[in-house]
Amino acid sequence: MYKWVDQPYITLEPRARFLVWAMRRWWHDNATVGCGSREVGPAFHCYGRIAALPHFQIMMLALRDTLIEPFRTGWTEVSEHEAIVLSLLAGAANSGSELDAERLAGFVTPQGAQRLAGAIAGLADKLAPQSFQAWNPSHQGKKS
Repeated sequence: MYKWVDQPYITLEPRARFLVWAMRRWWHDNATVGCGSREVGPAFHCYGRIAALPHFQIMMLALRDTLIEPFRTGWTEVSEHEAIVLSLLAGAANSGSELDAERLAGFVTPQGAQRLAGAIAGLADKLAPQSFQAWNPSHQGKKS
């Protein structure tokens, strides 16, 4: 998680930047129009990852409903909450197995942990089936 937190948003590799943008947009749209997928859905389609959208939606709803403290987004840097999600996604993709719900203790309520763990595993699988081994906070022009 610490490799992501406070990293400049603009220097993230493309997949991580897309996910941070999608999370920020989802929170904004959910708060202003009551539907988090208004802009995010078409973006997943354009990114060629529409199959990942249901998992993203479930993840975001699980976060909204079960976070222990309000989700904080960054502005020009990656926030702690965004970094936690990126770290969990990278871990799930790299392990090839479902995230252990116990790892989510302190982040979400126990009732939401299994739902969030399943959504993160599904999102990781659909978003980057080749794994996130190349994920780094700063890609410095490297291809993902």
